[in-house]
Amino acid sequence: MRLFLALALTLAACSTPQSIPLTNVAAGHEVSLGRAAGTTNLFVQGRDEIFEYTRHGRLVHSMPLGKEPAPGGGLAFDNSGYLYATSDYFDVAVFAPQSRQLARTISNGIYEPLTLAVDRSDNLYVANGQNGAGDIAIFRPGASTPSTTITQGIYDPESLAFDSSGNLYVGNGLYADTVTVYSPNGTLLRTITDGVRDPESIALDANDDLFVANTEDGEGRTVTVYKAGTTKLAQTITDHIQCPQALTVDTAGNLYVANWENSTATIYAAKTRKLLRTISKNVAAPWVIAVDSTDHLYVGDMGRAPQVSVYSPERHRPQRTIPSDNQWIPIALSFGSP
Repeated sequence: MRLFLALALTLAACSTPQSIPLTNVAAGHEVSLGRAAGTTNLFVQGRDEIFEYTRHGRLVHSMPLGKEPAPGGGLAFDNSGYLYATSDYFDVAVFAPQSRQLARTISNGIYEPLTLAVDRSDNLYVANGQNGAGDIAIFRPGASTPSTTITQGIYDPESLAFDSSGNLYVGNGLYADTVTVYSPNGTLLRTITDGVRDPESIALDANDDLFVANTEDGEGRTVTVYKAGTTKLAQTITDHIQCPQALTVDTAGNLYVANWENSTATIYAAKTRKLLRTISKNVAAPWVIAVDSTDHLYVGDMGRAPQVSVYSPERHRPQRTIPSDNQWIPIALSFGSP
């Protein structure tokens, strides 16, 4: 019953294209992704398992998750190579480096986890939904009980990101329509409301400029931009934006957007935010995206044939495609050491 409700709530956030069968759609939220180094592997989270692939698409490991899938997707690595993943309605799974064996599960302070992230000090942040309210539970390295729980300003936290100073940004979803910013000790610094409408995904560039994907219950047509340290709307991107489900930024500051409703991934120039190119080949229902250190784009697609397509810089056709073979629907992507 919980899985059914999670699916229904997600579909309400972004209406499903008629070409996509409901059985091929899963709940999930894009999490802020680390940049991939040349020797890293690709990790794809499905509803029941995580799959690890080489950069050439060869399957290396599969890691089972909980029996009752979490309502959202989240993958993150710490500096020691431990992998954290939303696993169950009341669990986060921790997998050991290299062996990928389950090292432990964290359940204290976990309920309806929508996404997660790890900061540069290896603290784990878990965004708990709790039926439209929620909190951010923070765990020190190796801990099984949260050291801090943030509740002020938190409501349906859908997305997490960190700036260069270690401040935490939280995208609070439909009915809250805010991005809240917290110091490393959990103090609320500011609340951004101008132009924010159901922030399904957020991202920051190297200048700490903030980008917000506004899904607006499936009607979203904007990605909004905010200068570092401010709450005032600086720019609105609308060109080819339609239900922006996921965001990421490359090393040059170019912005990448997965547009669910018009089945595209779009790329915008740094600073000007002018549309550089639109990718539609092999894109049907894009849910998550990532960019590696060589600026190759990875698009996780929930279409009739779920897959991850990889695009070289400046190319519109995929360099290669990693098919799911009916094993997964991509709800989160990340990169980690083999």
